[in-house]
Amino acid sequence: MPIMIHTRAAALLPKSAAYLIGHLAMIFLPAGGFGYPQGWAFFSLLLASAAVHLALLARDPELEKERSSPGKGIKTWDRFLAPAAQWSIYAAIFVSASERGYLGDAGNFRTAAAAAGLPLYAAGNALFLYAMASNRFFSSISRIQSDRGHATQEGGPYRWVRHPGYAGACLQLAAIPLALGSAAGAIPALAGILLFIVRTRLEDGMLAKELAGYPDYALKVKARLLPGVW
Repeated sequence: MPIMIHTRAAALLPKSAAYLIGHLAMIFLPAGGFGYPQGWAFFSLLLASAAVHLALLARDPELEKERSSPGKGIKTWDRFLAPAAQWSIYAAIFVSASERGYLGDAGNFRTAAAAAGLPLYAAGNALFLYAMASNRFFSSISRIQSDRGHATQEGGPYRWVRHPGYAGACLQLAAIPLALGSAAGAIPALAGILLFIVRTRLEDGMLAKELAGYPDYALKVKARLLPGVW
């Protein structure tokens, strides 16, 4: 089994490398160079996240297939919302780094913002990855995975909120402008958070109507994204 996992991980390495190279370019090209301490600190978190993500997908080839090439039944609304939400993350990174390129180093502001943003981003990332590790149906899109025996998940972070992956993504979006020391980056970050909230609402309704056991689960776990709020 370990040999098979290592083989699958090796097969996924090119995709992970492309992801990291793309983010290097997304951070440092608009920033105007590599002399961007907050950019390097943020990239180190991306590197750690990519390693865990790779390990999770190598462990579960069915999950990797679902996340890279989902099956039939994608909801019409998610054909727009899923890519739009993903691109909002890229936009938040690009705009935040571009502000550094245009305005230069803002000194203490960037340092203080990064001190708050980096731990927040790490927490959001950890929640997202914990949700992925706890849910073998953790798809990249919204659909009922009848072809995979889709079932309601109640373990891990699903004990606290019904959509912990989206909750983690919202935390990451809120953290990106802080971590990169940007004010302008808050605009695409806020847009992305709103997209994830809309997506959560629609997906929650889909699951309540179409997934066995979900209505009972929703009675036990009240929060969709944030306990005590929504």
